[in-house]
This record gives sequence, C-alpha cells and structure tokens, in this order.
Amino acid sequence: MARRATFIKQVRGSAENVLALDSGNVLVGVHGLSEQTQGEVIIDALNLMGYTAITLGANDLRLGPTVLRERMAQAEFPIVSANITIAETGKLFADPYAIVEIAGHRLGIIGFTEPVGQLPAVTGESESFTIQEPLEFGLPYLQAALQEADIVIVLSHLGQALDEALAKQVAGLDVIIAGRDGMVLNPARYDSTGPVIAQAGTQGQLVGQLELALDARGQVVAFGGKPVLLTDAYAYDPEMLALLDRYRP
Repeated sequence: MARRATFIKQVRGSAENVLALDSGNVLVGVHGLSEQTQGEVIIDALNLMGYTAITLGANDLRLGPTVLRERMAQAEFPIVSANITIAETGKLFADPYAIVEIAGHRLGIIGFTEPVGQLPAVTGESESFTIQEPLEFGLPYLQAALQEADIVIVLSHLGQALDEALAKQVAGLDVIIAGRDGMVLNPARYDSTGPVIAQAGTQGQLVGQLELALDARGQVVAFGGKPVLLTDAYAYDPEMLALLDRYRP
C-alpha cells in the first residue's frame, strides 16, 4: 500500500485526468490488517490514495452485508456491482455503475463479480448474497451506462473467459480492467472495434498503468501502458505508513 501510494502520487504529479480503479477482492486477504479490521484499513487507504471507484470480488462478500454497508458508507468513492443481489429480496446490493466526469467526458464505471450463485449467510446475518450471471442479469445496467456515458469502463472480477465473452457480446464497451485470474496482461484489444483489456496480477504487487487518448466524442483513438512492479524503487509513502501504524495493535 505504501509503495502504491507513492506510485499514484508520482503519476498524478506528471499527468492530468488520472483515475485509480480496482477490480475486486481488495478488502480482505491483501494485508494482515485488512482481516483484523474487516476491511476498514483498506477503505481508509484507498480514500487516502484518492481512488475513483472499485468493485467487489467474492472474497469481499465474506464480510457480510452489514459490514460491507459500513465500508460503502466509509468510502469516499463509489463501490459498484451490477450482479450482486441480496438473496432474500432479489435487490441489487450496490449501485450497478457510477458516472464520473473527467476532462469534459462522462465516464461510466460498472462492476461485475464472478457468478458463483448464492453464498451462505455470514454468521449472525439475516441476509445473504447471490451473484447473478453477468451477461443476463447485468445487461440492462450495461446498456444504461452506455446510454448515459461517453466512455464505459468495466471493473471485472469475472475471469478471462467471461471477460472475452463480454467484449464480444456487448458492443460499445471501451475498457475492461480485469481481475480474478491473477494474470498480467499488457493493454490490448482482441479485435479492432472491441474494448481495451488490461490486468495487473494479484495481491497489489503490481499496478496497471493504462493511458488512453480520446477524441472530441470520447472515442478511444489510442492507448498504451503496462503493468508496473512496485519494487523498492518506489519509496514507502510516509502518509500511508502513518495511516497503517494507526491500525496496528
């Protein structure tokens, strides 16, 4: 986290219109303190780094609806998911997407989680989660985001096969920030009209840097970037170290 904070500060110091995004499973299991604080320290860290939006992975749902609602209230950024529902009501657990304005363009950021069906209720909870099929349940929300936004970015914790299916079946997507598989993928398109897909490994060891050039209509006309390994070339950010220290026993 402390090296990531340094990297993000450096990027923001040298470029405008910077987004910070995460494709899920960031709240638990990444850092020892995340388990102890039920993700509270992670949200504080993401707030400090000025994150734009994140989605949820199935591991995050182990916190249960009550704690996750607390984390969503704590976050200074949207936590989006278009296919996680409360099993008992069928209602979406989170907003399916968020609209962010940057450089005069409206960005739609939508989240998807791997469809594993209904999860067992967390001890003491009266509600449980169901993760729906993204290409069926989530399609209306994708279409709504495409209508409202100039650019649509998918935060995907689906895995490579479903990412590719999404790219092929839904016209108009611009970017898929992939997760779940732990793969390292340089930004690339599978065909000339499809979205740019990128992935930066797992456990926060790398940060994916994706650069987009847009025309006046918000169309992606060029892209570049690469996964960046957070080596000791990036010093520990003192603000982040101080934040983490506040949570240590």
